[in-house]
Amino acid sequence: MKDAGGVPDSGRCDYLFKIILVGDVAVGKTNLITRYTTKAFSIESKPTLGVEFSNATLYKDGKSIRAQIWDTSGQEIYKSITKGYFKGAHGALVIYDIAKKKTFEHVAGWVNDIKDSADLNPAIMMIGNKCDLENLREVPRDEAIQFAKQKGMCLAGERRRNCLHRNQRPGHDQRRARLRKHDKRYWREE
Repeated sequence: MKDAGGVPDSGRCDYLFKIILVGDVAVGKTNLITRYTTKAFSIESKPTLGVEFSNATLYKDGKSIRAQIWDTSGQEIYKSITKGYFKGAHGALVIYDIAKKKTFEHVAGWVNDIKDSADLNPAIMMIGNKCDLENLREVPRDEAIQFAKQKGMCLAGERRRNCLHRNQRPGHDQRRARLRKHDKRYWREE
């Protein structure tokens, strides 16, 4: 079985979605996806060369939903290569660093690249990353919210390296991990 993006499917699932991550160099795309799929974080991650692939499967109401997640390089030299991976994408996450205004200013360009290169009209979500750097913030929340509304995008809560949502209390990840450990029918990373 192959998904809409032409990627072979290695296992049985009820729904298969191709998700692409885009954004400038060093906005935290790789750490974001690594944190999501493996719950790991590395302060010393290296730049993505071209494209990297991960997948995660969510189990809900007896159905398996697989997300094939394509982490694209933000380096200009790879831009023509990474645009080829936009085809077949069902969703796109455009990531910017809240502490680097320039990365936010490039979001419009990334959105245009997605719209120009994708063939399935993917849903696009913008994510302000590295909210643990709040004291260095260069992108006001209100500005990001207004921009997302103007472009018709969702804006996800900004993320910290040590939690999955900015409103979580300390220790919430550990509690959720313990609960998930006992109920495998809802969530499993591959």
